Amino acid sequence: MNNPKTLIAAFIVACILLYTVLKLFQSESNETVTATVVSQTLTQSLDGHRRYLNIKTSDGEIALLTIPPSQDCPEGSQVKLSKQSYQATDKPTMRFISCHPPVN
Repeated sequence: MNNPKTLIAAFIVACILLYTVLKLFQSESNETVTATVVSQTLTQSLDGHRRYLNIKTSDGEIALLTIPPSQDCPEGSQVKLSKQSYQATDKPTMRFISCHPPVN
């Protein structure tokens, strides 16, 4: 690599590859969705507690989410989620935003 032209060409190719990879993992769409809690589970392990929610979206999709252990979302609660889709993967990613108890 004593030739500056080769070094510059390699740098440009590396930048193009990095840009392409970053574009693949960039969020394609980001939307807020609401889902209903089917069940919740609180587990305890050596490194602390974890809370899991089984949810059902308005599309009929069922998913398992991890939420903070301090949150209590009883069955029938409405949860607000951030749903992101990426070009590189087929399955969207859902993240917990908030939980609203069921209205009696």
